[in-house]
Amino acid sequence: GGGGGHGFPPAPGSSPAAAPAPASRPSGNIDAARSEQDEMRRAASSNMPRHRMALLNTIAGPESRGNYDIIYGGSRFSDFRDHPRRAIPIASGPNKGKTSSAAGKYQFLGSTWDTYKNKLGLKDFSPGSQDQAAWALAADSYKNATGGDLDAVLQSGDPQALAGVAKALAPIWTR
Repeated sequence: GGGGGHGFPPAPGSSPAAAPAPASRPSGNIDAARSEQDEMRRAASSNMPRHRMALLNTIAGPESRGNYDIIYGGSRFSDFRDHPRRAIPIASGPNKGKTSSAAGKYQFLGSTWDTYKNKLGLKDFSPGSQDQAAWALAADSYKNATGGDLDAVLQSGDPQALAGVAKALAPIWTR
């Protein structure tokens, strides 16, 4: 993951503003693209409790600006049958010269996606599957780092416990 200085998690029930469509799309398709993204977000989040989606939207903000069809580097994919598995050269930073297969709202690497696809029995790389896998990865990562239950912490409202979520998930999704 990439990351900015955003904190974890937002207030329960809050959600970041919808991300604008990339400038590379023809202007006539911007409204259609936004509408399609909004519909994908609604469909995916309808089966996820609000406190979980609040965390996942916080994670996704700097990763993909909330778009389920983003490939590392900013290009898009349209086939949600499986992770796109494109090796994109990394242009800057400590991993310059290597490649990344990161894709989707949570910028899953192909190998991480395969692990969670198999673990959860997911059939595709659809928005709902991406949300399920991201939640499972976050919950597993939190448990491995702290021994705690991420669901319980998010529902607790305890500011100190909530502040520890970002630290626990930083190795997966940097802030």
